[in-house]
Amino acid sequence: MTRRHTVLVVDDHETTRESLRELLEREGCEVLTAGSVEQAKERLSEADLDVVLTDLRLPDGGDRGGLEVLDRSRRADPGRPVVVFTAHGSVDTAVEAIKRGAQDYVEKPLDLRRLRQVLENAFRVRDLEVRNEELSRQLAEAGGFGELLGQSPQMLDLAEKVRNVARTNSTVLLTGESGTGKELVANAIHRWSSRERGPLIKVHIGALPRELIESELFGYERGAFTGAARRKLGRFELADGGTLFLDEVAEMPLETQVKLLRVLETRQFERLGGTVSIKVDVRVVAATHQDLKKLVERGAFREDLFFRINVLALGLPALRDRSGDVPLLVKAFAAQFPGPDGAVKEFAPEALAALERYPWPGNVRELRNVVERLAVILPRRTVRAEDLPEEIRQAAGVRPRPAAAGSGTFAALGGKLNLAELEKQAIIAALAATGGVKKAAAGELGIGIRTLYRKMDEYGLSEPAARGEAPTPGA
Repeated sequence: MTRRHTVLVVDDHETTRESLRELLEREGCEVLTAGSVEQAKERLSEADLDVVLTDLRLPDGGDRGGLEVLDRSRRADPGRPVVVFTAHGSVDTAVEAIKRGAQDYVEKPLDLRRLRQVLENAFRVRDLEVRNEELSRQLAEAGGFGELLGQSPQMLDLAEKVRNVARTNSTVLLTGESGTGKELVANAIHRWSSRERGPLIKVHIGALPRELIESELFGYERGAFTGAARRKLGRFELADGGTLFLDEVAEMPLETQVKLLRVLETRQFERLGGTVSIKVDVRVVAATHQDLKKLVERGAFREDLFFRINVLALGLPALRDRSGDVPLLVKAFAAQFPGPDGAVKEFAPEALAALERYPWPGNVRELRNVVERLAVILPRRTVRAEDLPEEIRQAAGVRPRPAAAGSGTFAALGGKLNLAELEKQAIIAALAATGGVKKAAAGELGIGIRTLYRKMDEYGLSEPAARGEAPTPGA
């Protein structure tokens, strides 16, 4: 066990209570005991418990006393596992306990091997619950969850839904525009689930040739087709015990959709060229940026498969709908992509404001690319609004600086100026931005002061140029 667990044992037989206490303490647990429903209620209110073990028959509750303990525990802490003990022949009551939220049941007389197995499962469930709560707290403070960043109401709501979905084994459908982070959500679902220790296998359907999709998913036997020199395991087999992420599932051919539907319904399939059914335990997370309902209407996607993968649907918000998250994302990407000198770019307030106003048709992926490009080509450490790509400046209503101050890194690179003229304009812009202070201008340009003087002489730049005025050639 990775941490010390606290267990409450509820049984009216003192011998049973003490035997379980001794067993659990040897396993490193802290143990509390109760001999009745009322004592159990007291323990539930006064202690931070991980697991509750309770007999169904208790003196002050009759044959259903344990159900009362179960209900009280569930109300106090819905995520806390409860295991019930039942006498041989009273399985019906145990089944009712399971329906009311019990983790499992063990028949009396207790089989210690069975009890150990049930307890290990209960501890795993509790540890996952505690870890998820801690992750949620830490990531909420940091402004995101997993690799997804955001403090907007949309992202906080998505984080809560991802956490709830991760607890299940149901198929999940992720929808949203390209670049919104569907693969990152799939990562989070897997990482927060009980399958975390299993494999996470990803298949980008749209990137595969149509004729290879089936063999990639289900594998093939040697000799199944020309070139099949050996057996190949498919992605479903590789994902056994874990999660399979099917990105752009709408691109799947109709004939392959039929086989996918069968696997989802039966958890069995055959390799191409094979006759043996292979059973797998795989949780499928599918994703698409297309409207599957419209594809169903056009006959391009099977209706029965749509209903099968649309068990739990999560829609990811576009970046334009959570523009308040842009500064947080910019800061994260800037740290991820330092400039050639190793320095992390800082974004001026007006630049961040412009980025927030831009509609981002490419969503987070587009923002990430913009920050990376700026980190590579911009000589200064501070990114200004005029340094942004032209389409962003235009859409955000950024007013250009005076011509002498330069028209922005991207604008200059996109013009018809030669390299010498670009260098000259950069020096003029730096001098203007620093009020003609050459040492500061050299720092902005990333060159030495002597190099700056030499370049100024080379390009015939005089003192008026330092004030943003037209340079006087030959001065």
